[in-house]
Amino acid sequence: MLRMSILAGLCCAAVTVATGAAFAADPAEGKATYEQRCASCHEMADWKAKSVQDITDGVLGVATGKTTHKKPVKLTDAQAADVAAYLVSTK
Repeated sequence: MLRMSILAGLCCAAVTVATGAAFAADPAEGKATYEQRCASCHEMADWKAKSVQDITDGVLGVATGKTTHKKPVKLTDAQAADVAAYLVSTK
């Protein structure tokens, strides 16, 4: 449990630094956003083998349009950070 908390905290810090955002990522909000915007195409297993950095980069890439994705997904910086924090918290 402590390991997951540390990992989630590191992800939140990485997302905050990567986005330049001045907010803390919220895994609970990320779960809600994931379920609304991502779960129809992605399974949680899609993220299990990914590193914290890969998850963070992937979510931010899709949110900003820098990563090719089947369909456009518009997310704010805060939503992207929240989704990444949620995905990391499930590892």
